[in-house]
Amino acid sequence: MLPLSGGLFGTAATALSIPYSYQNHVLPRAASALGNPYQVMLDAVSVMQSQYFTGSTWPSAIDWTRAVINTQLSAADSTIVWSNESSTSLIDKYFSQVKAFYNGEDYVAVEGEAYDDMQWVVLEWLEAIKFVNLYTSLNPQASATAMDQQSIANSAHRANQFWDLASQGWNTTLCGGGMLWNPRLTPYKNAITNELYVSSSVGMYLYFPGDSTANPPVQAHDAKFLSAAVDAYKFRRSLCRRLPHFRMEFPFQRRLRKMRPTRRECLHLQPRRPPLRPSRPLGSYRHCQLPRRWKRPDQKRHRRNRLAHD
Repeated sequence: MLPLSGGLFGTAATALSIPYSYQNHVLPRAASALGNPYQVMLDAVSVMQSQYFTGSTWPSAIDWTRAVINTQLSAADSTIVWSNESSTSLIDKYFSQVKAFYNGEDYVAVEGEAYDDMQWVVLEWLEAIKFVNLYTSLNPQASATAMDQQSIANSAHRANQFWDLASQGWNTTLCGGGMLWNPRLTPYKNAITNELYVSSSVGMYLYFPGDSTANPPVQAHDAKFLSAAVDAYKFRRSLCRRLPHFRMEFPFQRRLRKMRPTRRECLHLQPRRPPLRPSRPLGSYRHCQLPRRWKRPDQKRHRRNRLAHD
């Protein structure tokens, strides 16, 4: 048995020891092996900020993973607030680093990246807003320098800015809906981008406090956020009904095939099942359906369907 030291979990060596075979791979699944999970979390955040944060950013990360790390930092602050071992100095320290990354974030670069990258930024600053609201509700006498309203205004503006950019990826031309992945590449719709669109839209509707600096200004609980979330979720559910033999998670991670104008167009599946046949000719992409009769692949015979050619 060797103690875990360094790396992500930092000084967690005092809380646990793990077999050598796990040292550089995965932690054992037994929750009891972690000792005190709260202390392990604090150790992990301490190492992340002391060894990888340079005062305004995490230079060894890329744009969207920096957004995720900052989201985790705000969430860690919320966890500290809820704990029985809450430390004001620790909360102020980490939240000041969250605010420092507001200026250190290369948001101009993210504006030119894929739609899923943009939505990580939305979730990042919504988490910061949730933390400030939580802290001030539990501590009415909170320091104005650490938990000021300007932090909420800045976070709200950036979240709104990137939600507007990401929402341009919603596309009804191909298969009736869904988020495109990247505006500069061949049309492609995948699970994570659509999942993020549901999450970011729901988050904006619930936690976005409004943005008076936007043009035009956007109010809290704007109906457009709820409408976007409902449309995206309905698309996901409708696709599940059309593809009942696929998993019920987000089964539309399928590449859109670029076809000649004389062909019919539809979503193309992985070759694990009989392919879809189009229900309407080119120019009407609203329905993609399965053949009426198909048999499971473990049966000796099953019907094979091919796309029709005009």
